[in-house]
Amino acid sequence: MGKEERKKRILGALDAGGTVTILEKNTAQPVVGGGLRKLGNTHGKTRKSRECESAKLKRNFEALMNSKKIITLIPLAQARKGERFIARILRACKRCPNYGFCAQRLRQGFTYEVKQVRDVKHYCPVAKTYMVVAEVAELPAKVALPKKYALVGAVMSLPTLQCNFKKCKYRNLCLPKGIKRGEKVKILKILPESLECPLNYELSLVLVQPLS
Repeated sequence: MGKEERKKRILGALDAGGTVTILEKNTAQPVVGGGLRKLGNTHGKTRKSRECESAKLKRNFEALMNSKKIITLIPLAQARKGERFIARILRACKRCPNYGFCAQRLRQGFTYEVKQVRDVKHYCPVAKTYMVVAEVAELPAKVALPKKYALVGAVMSLPTLQCNFKKCKYRNLCLPKGIKRGEKVKILKILPESLECPLNYELSLVLVQPLS
């Protein structure tokens, strides 16, 4: 799904009004004494005020989607600056109307750190809870690769290891799901941990950062 299509889905969700709530700025707490104030709620609002509120949210989301920052949805329980989490993307996520500006912006199995919590949240039908819009940073990933390629500063595509040992405890390190075949990564650090490959590959554990 392209950026423009994701943006249209976001703006369409905002127009629908049923899943967007407004929070106090820079907090993860609902306003109005703990009650959720939904976009499009007719109680105590004029049509003009609702239109202004909708337009403001649209402008905010357009600005976020056009930036190079990683903007996604995270659970309320993790909506704190400095909180770290591992992205676990389920099959059901891909059928969710929020997928384009939620899990799709993350890499499976990668660790992220919350940098800033925004003042908008959505209800997640998969997790059955509210998710908060947040800016996150992608942290380097641990990867196992043949020792001959383990050179700090090297830019490369991860070599494909011929391995059918699906129960190996190192499988997710040798074949990381969050890095696409042929995608360039930069080796940042060689880690001291030793890996005993059951197929006798000589492996090194390194920290890499995808470049795309």
